[in-house]
Amino acid sequence: MCREVLDAVVRRLTEMFPEEDGYVIFTNTVETQFLNPVFLVGFNQISEKSYPGGRYLRSNGMHIRYFPGKKTQPNGEIEQVSEMLLKGLEYVTLEEGSLLRGTDRVIKIEDGILDFKVNYNMFLYRQKETEQTMESVNVEKGLVK
Repeated sequence: MCREVLDAVVRRLTEMFPEEDGYVIFTNTVETQFLNPVFLVGFNQISEKSYPGGRYLRSNGMHIRYFPGKKTQPNGEIEQVSEMLLKGLEYVTLEEGSLLRGTDRVIKIEDGILDFKVNYNMFLYRQKETEQTMESVNVEKGLVK
């Protein structure tokens, strides 16, 4: 399920920031100097809380970092991308069509790098394995001496 959320976020980012416009999106850390604008997307925290009836609340904490590359005005670019991320990643659609809402969206800008954090929460249902019951029970009456 985590991979589906990551794929949905990357799909949405690709719609908002197409490769034709010079944007690149990675889901693994890349250690290079970037000439083009680059997004690094991954999970920063995944948690799960159990509820009655076999339900679990899964919180998928996403961390998206944006490197503006060699732009002439990186601060203006970062501010524009910040607004687009806040609006554009409020909802993402999973492959099977479910809509997830992003909560706790936070943007932080340090040293010319934009950090965007968002949680996508969902309930999961796990069925308990059914135990085999006895087919029949024989009970005899009587006194034991």
